[in-house]
Formats: sequence, C-alpha cells, structure tokens
Amino acid sequence: MSHTQSQQATMGPVPTDDVANLAIGVVHLVESRMPVTEQHRSVRFAALGAPGPTIGEIVRGRMQLERPHDYVLAGRTTRRCKVDWPGLKHAPVTIYWNPCNSAPRRESLAKEIADIIYHAFIANPHITVPWEDVRLLAISYYGDTWIPILALDSER
Repeated sequence: MSHTQSQQATMGPVPTDDVANLAIGVVHLVESRMPVTEQHRSVRFAALGAPGPTIGEIVRGRMQLERPHDYVLAGRTTRRCKVDWPGLKHAPVTIYWNPCNSAPRRESLAKEIADIIYHAFIANPHITVPWEDVRLLAISYYGDTWIPILALDSER
C-alpha cells in the first residue's frame, strides 16, 4: 500500500490517486509494495451503479456485477491470492474454482475473493475498517500472485 512503516491499519487506508481512473467516488487503495515483474493483468468487478461491489454485498449475496457470467482468468494457472492492506498479516492463499471449468465466471471469482478478504479481516481484529464497507474493484496479477484492488467510498 502507499504508506510509511509508521502508519498502522487503525488509521485506515491511505488515499492515493495512482489509479484515479479506475473509479470515481471512492478512496483508492494501491498495492504499490508488490513488484511488477511481468505484464500487468487484471479482472474488473464493476457493479451496476457502483465502481465495484462491497465485500458485504458479495458475502450476503446482494451483488449485481456487470457481465457476471463472463469467464475470467482463462489460460491462467496461478491461483495464489494475497490481500494487501495496511497492518494486515495475510499469507497468500489458493483461489478455488471448479476443476471442470478452465476458468471461473466473474461472479464466482468475486465470491471467492470476497471470502478470502473476509477471512483475512476476521483474522486481524486490530483493523478497524469494517470489512463490509470495503469495495472490490478488481484483482491484478503481480509476479505469481493475484492482488485484490480495494477501495472505500469517499464519503465514509
């Protein structure tokens, strides 16, 4: 994230305009600590009427994604995911999708990523930002790991 070592998760996310074109009306959280070692790849999770669904909407089954049935990550073999958030201790975990499918659908991938984020926040109770309010805008591929691009609404 774009922050110094002295900043802690209790302060909340640090706004940045590095991805200002990704969505309007949210405070962007950038995964700048992750080295870019190959071509940048990402999957967007645009919601109907919002830049992305909240983790709360996804977990409760209330998300309305644009193009939810598109197959995403086709041809990708990497299934590692790491949540990058100030103060969060989270080891990379495996993204699951049905082995009968060569790639997951956007909606099922969003659910899997939301579950990973939910468990990461629950395992780190010192983080004071409610997991329900965090928006999932996209996941981006860095090195050998998928990193969720997260945001909070700017009026928060």
